[in-house]
Amino acid sequence: MSLPILPTISTTFIVLSAITVAIGWWQIKQRKIEAHKKQCLWQLFSL
Repeated sequence: MSLPILPTISTTFIVLSAITVAIGWWQIKQRKIEAHKKQCLWQLFSL
């Protein structure tokens, strides 16, 4: 049984995006605004 490659890659990126969004929400909730900004830039340039 083999996995189709493109849907697997797409799903991987969707999961990684959800994780980074959750981290960003947590940082805002903890009032870590500067850390949130850095994490957003890291996410933007990691594409």
